[in-house]
Amino acid sequence: MASVSSAFLASCFAWFATQAAVAASLTLIDDDSNGRYEKVENLLFENVLYDVTFKTGSINSVYGDGKGGFSFDFSNLVDAEGALRALDAAVSSIDDDYAFESPNFDEIDRFPGAYYIHTNENGIEGGVSQSGYVLFRGGIFESFWSPTGPGFDGEVFGMHALFELSEMEEITPASTPEPSVVLGFITLGGLMLGSKRKTKG
Repeated sequence: MASVSSAFLASCFAWFATQAAVAASLTLIDDDSNGRYEKVENLLFENVLYDVTFKTGSINSVYGDGKGGFSFDFSNLVDAEGALRALDAAVSSIDDDYAFESPNFDEIDRFPGAYYIHTNENGIEGGVSQSGYVLFRGGIFESFWSPTGPGFDGEVFGMHALFELSEMEEITPASTPEPSVVLGFITLGGLMLGSKRKTKG
């Protein structure tokens, strides 16, 4: 019984160590040392690690595939907002007065200091294709719809957060049990070990 308890404890400690390593791997990159970050590496969101970069421009110039289609990082507004919230929380934990910039940051930005994520969540309004997007500015997350496609290249011109899988890639969900389960295992293991010692005494 004690060996089983030890295995539980070892598994729990390994899980905590993994989470600590992931947290420690978050990296903010400021190439020109001007106090603005161009890249965030190893951001954990929904058990997946992402590298986040920024690009200023319109929907077409940032996400367009050159064939009238778009390639977005998230399929819906819920995930997009969750990703932006994770980004804000993680970076704030290191620098609570952070700011981002893109390589073409000098271009006019409709909302300075704000950034977006566009999604595949779409619809048609007035015969015009609409794309859902999430905007973060001034500590507030807002969801909107905007026209996409030819003729709307200037819509939602601003800085966009682009999410790509990091080199560390995915953290296996099975390796990250719920905290309540982990605490339960630790408590159970301690009771079992204590009971075993009393029996020997």
